Amino acid sequence: MFKRELDSELINRLKSEKLFGDNLLPDIHKGIVFLAIRNNEVHFYYRGGRLFKYTNKGFFSNIKYVSVADTSIEGDVPEKELGKIELIRNFTNGYDRIKENCAKYNYNSESCRVSDLYKYSFASLKNNNKVLLLDTEISIESQEDDYSQDRIDILLFSRESKYLRFYEAKLFTNSQIRSKGTPEVIDQITRYTNQIGTNKELILEQYRKYVYITNSLLDLKMEMPESIDEKVVLYVFDYDSNQENSATLKHLKDYCLKNAIPYYFKGNTATINSDNMWNAIVGNIVCG
Repeated sequence: MFKRELDSELINRLKSEKLFGDNLLPDIHKGIVFLAIRNNEVHFYYRGGRLFKYTNKGFFSNIKYVSVADTSIEGDVPEKELGKIELIRNFTNGYDRIKENCAKYNYNSESCRVSDLYKYSFASLKNNNKVLLLDTEISIESQEDDYSQDRIDILLFSRESKYLRFYEAKLFTNSQIRSKGTPEVIDQITRYTNQIGTNKELILEQYRKYVYITNSLLDLKMEMPESIDEKVVLYVFDYDSNQENSATLKHLKDYCLKNAIPYYFKGNTATINSDNMWNAIVGNIVCG
């Protein structure tokens, strides 16, 4: 069941947490950390990795990220000093180093490149764009027996049209966009589009709850979404000027047009702009 809900007690408890107020919230407002609501959980993403999650049992983080020394020692450490080094006792004291580890582990991932959109987060105080990044890593129960979950990478929200639109992100090097016949990603996007069409009202209802919760949690005044573009957009990125005219992208574009799949291709994600990403779509979409 797809849910985006958070009870008021959990909201109030999160607001009172030192890690949230002193560390996470400033980075959320800067567009460095991205906050996402799940089913009675709050997830915090950094450079494509889930930095923390917050539940009714408090904060959690991956052991790979939190194995951080609580020490002032920098650089090389002599072997005889190892016994004196202790791990951090709380997330607040180790916050910056936990972020460093999170970034290192996710450096070459697609989700790391997607994180270039964090600066257009609905919660970023520097963001004046009309199109906001509303959610990422969206997991929806699959309608097909071969898959347990469909996970879509990006959800954008247009404040003008009040539409939601989903995007599936693929690196240029991803094998799913390459084939002499039909690229695998074409079937994936078709499956996701059917998923959105089938569950449109449920998804819209849950994202209205999402907006209500984030407005309450972060003291925002974000507008409520009114509808959804039923077609999922294929977003391909991270290629150079020579690869822009490659047979791979030409073949993929042909199949997108043949299957009425809207697409947006962007070589350099460092210069990504959410307004352009919304408006520069090629192919058929529900909302213009």
